[in-house]
Amino acid sequence: MVERYRRQQDASIDEGAHTMADTVTVVDPCHPFFDSTFPLLNIVNRPDVGCCCLVKLKDETTRLVPLSMTNLSPEKETPYPIPLSTISLEELINAYSRIFHQPQSPPNESEEPYSPEDS
Repeated sequence: MVERYRRQQDASIDEGAHTMADTVTVVDPCHPFFDSTFPLLNIVNRPDVGCCCLVKLKDETTRLVPLSMTNLSPEKETPYPIPLSTISLEELINAYSRIFHQPQSPPNESEEPYSPEDS
């Protein structure tokens, strides 16, 4: 991905039309900065996190945002991927059904509640 981005940059520089974006917007809804736009300082490649945008926050601190989570990503991923899988959603619905749709029988008043001392 980094090489692809660099090739796009090089091609744009050769055409004389390249300028680095002034701002970057976080487009991944799973990211805490989702739908926020920040001044872009640089695009860096770090071995621990990969290709990232170095952005400046309002309080003048800087943060790294993965390039793939921004509007500058050269590879467009599935729009707004859901972090919940179909299988886990089915399990959640089944658990909800078991908890809230069990027939409730009224307690039998003739039975005494169980106590550990009865064992």
